[in-house]
Amino acid sequence: MLLFTNKMAGKKQQNTFSNKESGAHMIRDRRRWFIYILLLVLPFFFVGGPDYDSQRSLKELWNLGHFFFFMIFILVQDSYWCSLHRSIYFRMAAACITVTCVGLGIELLQLHIDDRFFSWRDVGMDLMGGVTALLWRAGRSLPPLPATLTAVVSIVVVCVNFVPFGRVVLDEYCSGRDFPLLAGFETTIELRRWTGGRGGLTRVPLPRVQGKHSARITLTTDKYSGVALNYFPGDWRDRRALAFQVFNPGHPLTLHYRVHDALHRGEMQTYGNRYNGRTLLTEGWNEIIIPLAEILAAPEGRQMDVTKIRGFGVFVVQQKERRVLFLDNVRLL
Repeated sequence: MLLFTNKMAGKKQQNTFSNKESGAHMIRDRRRWFIYILLLVLPFFFVGGPDYDSQRSLKELWNLGHFFFFMIFILVQDSYWCSLHRSIYFRMAAACITVTCVGLGIELLQLHIDDRFFSWRDVGMDLMGGVTALLWRAGRSLPPLPATLTAVVSIVVVCVNFVPFGRVVLDEYCSGRDFPLLAGFETTIELRRWTGGRGGLTRVPLPRVQGKHSARITLTTDKYSGVALNYFPGDWRDRRALAFQVFNPGHPLTLHYRVHDALHRGEMQTYGNRYNGRTLLTEGWNEIIIPLAEILAAPEGRQMDVTKIRGFGVFVVQQKERRVLFLDNVRLL
């Protein structure tokens, strides 16, 4: 009986060792896969990804790669440094220092690569990804209340990083829904479709010709001052004209406007490779209608690709004083 008991105890001990060894193998395998993922993803910081003409939602989704890459990066670091036996403060400091150094290194290297640029926002996403991973991992070994708090903080950080992506997806949906209206300025999020100089673009309730708002454009005395619409449905087939209305509250001035397609890039980004027009604005509302046939025939030596229109802008040239204009109802007819 004693011999049988000893044999049973030996088998239990052997099974325990076997289970521990199996668990250790699983952990090592998991870490190994993490490393494989890191090695596969790292080159995409420098090559690949969306280009200039890609949808904003795709660009924002691609940028989220910073967040998730450094989540995995810190999980690997936290395992291989055996820092589980260290305090949470040490682990947090080590994660922040490592992520900052690696993240800054990636951004600085991109300064020397065409079509890449330095971004503090990306560095911030790197840090938030690393901290989120560490909070999630450390929270599993904490008492219930602190563990819940760390989980809530982690979820909030993840949601914050998804806000830009969600905002862009919503605006792209609204833009497609409102087409052929390109800009009515009814929501603040719509202003993100535009870029401008030092003057800028703001929403105002009056004056207006449609909806409840128009856009106030502040023009400076720079050589060129104006705003440009960069994000909108670019397939203008089966349309006959581009139209918009401008309110001039003062004395007459000449307004210039331009339209370009996807081929207006790099060495082809010249004055003659786009549509250019101008109108003398009188006091009050002015409606400008540009036949699509004129836009189509505008580039020298080729036709405008009306399936890939990428930009529309209005501007003034070297005004002697600061001026204000109001833009509304940018649409296709």
